[in-house]
Amino acid sequence: MRKRLFVPWRLIGVLILTSILLMTAACFQLVPATPTPSSTPAAIPAAALPATVMPTPAPTPALTPTSTAALDSDGDGWPDTQERTAGTDPYNRDTDGDGYWDPQDPNPLDASIPVAKQPTPTPLPSPTPLRTVTVGSTPSPTPTPMYSPEPLPLSVRLDYVGVGCAYGGHVQLAVEVTDTNVGVPERHLMPPVEAAAVEDVGDFKVMRINQEVFHTSAMKGGLSIGILAYDRDQAKSNFLDWIAMMEWYYGESILPLKNLVEAMPENDRLIGWYDETWYPEESWGVGNHTERGSDDLQVWYSVWSGAKPAPVPEPSLLPRVRIIDASIPSEVKQCPWTICPEYKHSWTLQNEEDCDIDVNWQGHSSVTGDFFKGSATVPSYGMKTVGGSWSYRQAIGPATLTLTIYYRAKELDSRSDTVMVVP
Repeated sequence: MRKRLFVPWRLIGVLILTSILLMTAACFQLVPATPTPSSTPAAIPAAALPATVMPTPAPTPALTPTSTAALDSDGDGWPDTQERTAGTDPYNRDTDGDGYWDPQDPNPLDASIPVAKQPTPTPLPSPTPLRTVTVGSTPSPTPTPMYSPEPLPLSVRLDYVGVGCAYGGHVQLAVEVTDTNVGVPERHLMPPVEAAAVEDVGDFKVMRINQEVFHTSAMKGGLSIGILAYDRDQAKSNFLDWIAMMEWYYGESILPLKNLVEAMPENDRLIGWYDETWYPEESWGVGNHTERGSDDLQVWYSVWSGAKPAPVPEPSLLPRVRIIDASIPSEVKQCPWTICPEYKHSWTLQNEEDCDIDVNWQGHSSVTGDFFKGSATVPSYGMKTVGGSWSYRQAIGPATLTLTIYYRAKELDSRSDTVMVVP
């Protein structure tokens, strides 16, 4: 009887099936994708890592010139430069105090306007100051702020106020000084509106004030100073209409001026205004200041912390009248006789004020001394020619002619030209 060859078909089937599975796995093996050079992996904020796995940051190179780093002193997400453009306080995350940080508040300067469709925010921990870095640069550790403001006592004294073309009016002053981090201004009227006696101010007269208009024991934000002068004898122009038109350009920064104008009585004319904000990194403007405001207003004030400074000497306020041109002969003939030819000399004066200015003028020769003088009225925003005709009986050689103009015995401007005297 033939023996049958035993073949382990089951074992062979298992081996074949195993080989097929191994070959299939090899064909579809998953390989981790390598990021292309143009892709940038998302960075995991260091604050999100557990404390036990926080990596030690390696030294990184400084930012390249193409990168930008903006200081955000209050850590609300808006750089200080953006805060000042918007008129918000770079040292206060919630400028208007309505409970919303400035970037989340559509009206960060007006707490009376509610933030629509937003729940009441929950208090958040003080964040680490933010900074922005351009794409492709290597972030470096958060920089130390340029200036870390510490509360300190600060005082402001209004020393003098000068009015240019006052038209002989009765001048009223409104002064408002504020710590922008507090938002409650100190306001002063000088003299009070109800006062019977109001100083009669002439053109280019300086009024001595010497009054402390602001003091705080703990200055934190910016120091905002607003000074407004108006004439109580004249009808007020439509200045509020002008402010409304200019709000599109100045934005919220014009609000302090608007508030001052709204406080004016209805029948008064604005003379001029001054508005300035000194920030902590500017040392709050500590020192003595001589500042020209708009139109006809000039102010002198002092800012200090600590010992009160000495009174400021009385300054002068002079009109802007200048010598802008001269027509002088470059060469003249010496005349030893009684009757001599005369040469015409003229100078052109320009007035940059909005009222007529009376000036005196004096001519001087380096050879013969003072030899001519006169007076003239230079029209508002206009020009006036002064001078005359003279002969030369002096020695042969160069002579320097100088014209000087004066306002109330105070020099405004002078100009010198050379004339050559020939035989």
